[in-house]
Amino acid sequence: MFPDSTLANLGLFVAAQLVVWAYLGSGLVVRGVVLLVASWVLGDVALVSRFVFGETGWPYVASLLGMQGLTLFEVVRLAHGQWQRRSPRRQAERERSFRAASVAFMCDDIAGAERGFARLVRRDPWELRARLALARIRVLQQRPSSARRLLIAARRLDRDGDFRDWIDLELGALARGHGARARAVEAAPPPPDEGPAEAAAEPAATELSGPVSHGG
Repeated sequence: MFPDSTLANLGLFVAAQLVVWAYLGSGLVVRGVVLLVASWVLGDVALVSRFVFGETGWPYVASLLGMQGLTLFEVVRLAHGQWQRRSPRRQAERERSFRAASVAFMCDDIAGAERGFARLVRRDPWELRARLALARIRVLQQRPSSARRLLIAARRLDRDGDFRDWIDLELGALARGHGARARAVEAAPPPPDEGPAEAAAEPAATELSGPVSHGG
């Protein structure tokens, strides 16, 4: 019987871990962690109920069906998302959105560019160029932690290695900058009473040359 088959349930559990790996690799950390914890908890409850206590009542059935249903739902959800993103219509929409956000950046509309790239990443977590562009904006905004998370996720998504050198350079620059900033903060005198002066740097239009100049 399939619901009670050891091999079938083992296959579903392995499938759940593969989906978790796909989510974590694309930056969907919360979704991946929720699925990871839920699949292990439900699976453990089912195993303990059946093989430790010899129970086949509602705790065993509920946990087993919960693990099966959750896994099947996430597998279908992931497959459907991957199929949708490959449709010509979705690809054209992504390209238009990416170009609009890139134009906003080159016109010094950093806020508009940030909204555009962030929207692309939310709608399609596997959109590599938008993730890289958003990381560049986070660097300009002096938000190194956010930039680093985006770059690490982008490195996992860059299966062909098209952006590997660029990503490694950015991560290295962030690491050096973080160390330099930490040393500067330790050595800096206290700010004057009137507060530190604000310095605004004009972003160069070529800052996005890495992710923008590549296709797809």
